[in-house]
Amino acid sequence: MQQKSVSRGQLLVVVFTSGFVLMVFEIVGSRILAPFLGSSTIVWTAIIGVILSFMSLGYWYGGKLADKHHSIQFLARVLALVAALFLIMNLGKGVFLSFVTSLSIPLVIKAILSSTVLFSIPSFLLAFVSPFAIRLDVRKVEESGNSAGSIYAVSTLGSILGTFFSGFFLIIWFGTNQLIWVLALVLMSLVLFISKKEMMKQGVWLGLLLIMNLYNSWRNRDYIDIDTEYARVFVSDQEYKGQETRLLYINEHINSGMLLNDSDSLLFRYTQFYDLFEFFAPEFENLLVVGGGGYSYPRHFQSRFPDKALDVVELDPKVTQLAMTYFEFEPLKTTTIYHQDARYFQKVQDKKYDAIVYDALTSPLSVPWYLTTQESYEDIYNLLSDDGVILINVIGDLEGYGANFVRSQVKTVGSVFPQVFLFESKEEESQGLKNHIVVASKKTEPFNFDPGSPFYQRYLKHQIDPGSLEEALVLRDDYAPVSYLLSTK
Repeated sequence: MQQKSVSRGQLLVVVFTSGFVLMVFEIVGSRILAPFLGSSTIVWTAIIGVILSFMSLGYWYGGKLADKHHSIQFLARVLALVAALFLIMNLGKGVFLSFVTSLSIPLVIKAILSSTVLFSIPSFLLAFVSPFAIRLDVRKVEESGNSAGSIYAVSTLGSILGTFFSGFFLIIWFGTNQLIWVLALVLMSLVLFISKKEMMKQGVWLGLLLIMNLYNSWRNRDYIDIDTEYARVFVSDQEYKGQETRLLYINEHINSGMLLNDSDSLLFRYTQFYDLFEFFAPEFENLLVVGGGGYSYPRHFQSRFPDKALDVVELDPKVTQLAMTYFEFEPLKTTTIYHQDARYFQKVQDKKYDAIVYDALTSPLSVPWYLTTQESYEDIYNLLSDDGVILINVIGDLEGYGANFVRSQVKTVGSVFPQVFLFESKEEESQGLKNHIVVASKKTEPFNFDPGSPFYQRYLKHQIDPGSLEEALVLRDDYAPVSYLLSTK
């Protein structure tokens, strides 16, 4: 086949841009899966492993094809196909991932299956670019080493910049769905750059796919979809247990909710258990809430104790903005918000708190493991006043999946605090998991669980026995297999 003349400069542009697109695609892949499967180490491992596996196959098979079809038109056709696959994936990913989520299979299988179906073929085809570029660039055998080195260096540089740009700018600027079709537009521009003839052949159906994506992105819908620096966030008005509510989703799980006709009331049963801090620390003067989310409990606390000091630690400033805009949260003068990682806050804060509500472990699929360790709870112990108490929301089911995680948390907290109690909120969460409230106090004197008290009738009577802790792990910074504990019985 007669090959069209192509300059080295053109090839380097194609190689650089393809490397850039491939790495952005890999990073944004985590945002595609997060609303359905979470963003745990298991999910990230599946994404990276699948993409690298199919890239290696693409390098091998692309090299074989380059020797048979060493034309720039063939490479342009491959890039056009990848652009089309991006656009098709963007249209169908929601339906497919909803189906995968409904399957009764382990998370690791769901993550590998989803990554393979959505990410494998585009990664495989994009890996063709470097061997094709080398084959088109080499004129003499003596130049092959220099050519291969230059092309792989430029491709790697594109991937490096794609990593930084996607994480720091592109996801925040465009969001997940829009960024996918932006990548498709970039590839279509590459096709036009190297072969106008090929672009004319493929342009009509690529244009139709792009229009379908634009329509799908811009059509009226009853929810808000925002990509922040840290997560994919949704706000949706819907009926929940027969009541009109507004729900905040962070990645794959419901993080917070609000009754539209009574915003100060607590929608979820487990958040009502946080009022137990009044029983364990009746003379409190301040409260720290770790994990603001929709600020349901901070809003509830402010309505009951407007003169008490309230501090809230929320990692994501955009989530706080959403809480103020859509969940009727207005911080009082007595309220201070810290936009910091909870573990960092625990290390650097020298203020003492009478009570801490720890609502940062809410996701059943992507719990921040470094907040569950003995060292983390030691930092929390030091934050508390002499008779201070912490209430921790822990996801799991003592009779099913997550039982090992619940018991490990009870044992880990118990390795730091003299008194630990476990309560079950009797409210089921996704995948049959339940909310448990682990209460730990620095006091050594026993508490009186008076059956006649209002606290007993509402909360204390729901104390449960975690069962044997003999085989439960004390989680530490150097060993905290949280994803495994959540996925096993």
